[in-house]
Order: sequence, then structure tokens, then C-alpha cells
Amino acid sequence: MDLIRHIKEQQPHIITLQETHISTPFNQERFGNYFGATQAFWTHSCGIISTCSDICITQLHILEDDRHLFTRVEHLQQAFTPFYLLTIYAPSASPTLRHRFFTKLYHSPIFDPPLTYSQRMIITGDFNYSYQRPDLHRNAPPEWFAMLTNNFFQCINNESETTPLPTFRRGNSTSTIDYIFASAPTFQNTITTQ
Repeated sequence: MDLIRHIKEQQPHIITLQETHISTPFNQERFGNYFGATQAFWTHSCGIISTCSDICITQLHILEDDRHLFTRVEHLQQAFTPFYLLTIYAPSASPTLRHRFFTKLYHSPIFDPPLTYSQRMIITGDFNYSYQRPDLHRNAPPEWFAMLTNNFFQCINNESETTPLPTFRRGNSTSTIDYIFASAPTFQNTITTQ
């Protein structure tokens, strides 16, 4: 509950969650209430919560996969241009499963070039791989990494930082496996990190 209290103190308008394991409507409603949700969408693995009544989130059903949620976000008074929000929880069990997940995601209509989703998109989630590890290519197809590099920028760690902020800890070991990417240049001048 301390983490939820801390998140609420930051007064975010949108919260994305991964590795939630929330599958019953009762627990979905309970967690939504904890965060003061005006809207919430859930899969067994992910959640997207709006805490602002002026923000309308619409779930888009593109893939049948509970490891992602894909939504359109708009402001009821048109305070910003609508954008798309994708949150993911990649498999942690093996690089093969992760590679399969990212291949399927990359080849989905979410990133299909004729569609405009990726032009105004924020991707958040637990990618379960680290850019600092030499076996990075085992986790996703080269096209996935090229797309992120060429069309998105990292919001948590910029490229000039030699030591990325850790997002995962096991014992004394830390790594960065959670990321926020935003479409460049659409969001490049509007997102700041704390």
C-alpha cells in the first residue's frame, strides 16, 4: 500500500501497470479504487488506469494476448491531440518466448506502416530484457530494435547516460528491464522525467 500511496501523491493522470496478476472483476475494481480510477482496463498481466475525469481511454482490441493493453487516449476538451498508449509485459521465462512475443507484436497492425498508431504512441512496460546485455538480439527481432531506435526515444534513460536507472533488483544485482518509449518527434519536447 505504500507504493500505491506514493504513486497517488505524484498525482498522475494515467498509470500503466505490468505483472499485475489481476484476473477477477472484484480485484480489478478494488485496484481501480485504490488508485482513484475514473477508468481502468485490465488483462491478467497489464493494467491502464486513468485518474482524470477529463481523459477518455478507449481499449483497442488488436491482438488476442493478455501480455499487452493497447488504448487510444483523448482529452474531452481537446487539451491535447489524441495519442495511443501501449503497455506490455514480455515473458520472463526465456529469450525464445520473449522473441516470439516481440515478433508477434512487431508484425501486428499496431506497428503496420499504413496505420498511424506509432506516429503518436507511448510504449510502457516490462520488456524483460536489458539494452546493456550482450545477448540483446536473442530477445526480439532486429526490426523491433530498429523501430524503437529510429522512431522512438527513451523517456527514463537518455542515450548519454552511462549508467541507466535500475528498474529491477534481485539480491545485490540490478538491471534496467522496464522502459517508457515515446514517438519522436511528436513527444520529444513534451515529456520530462523526474
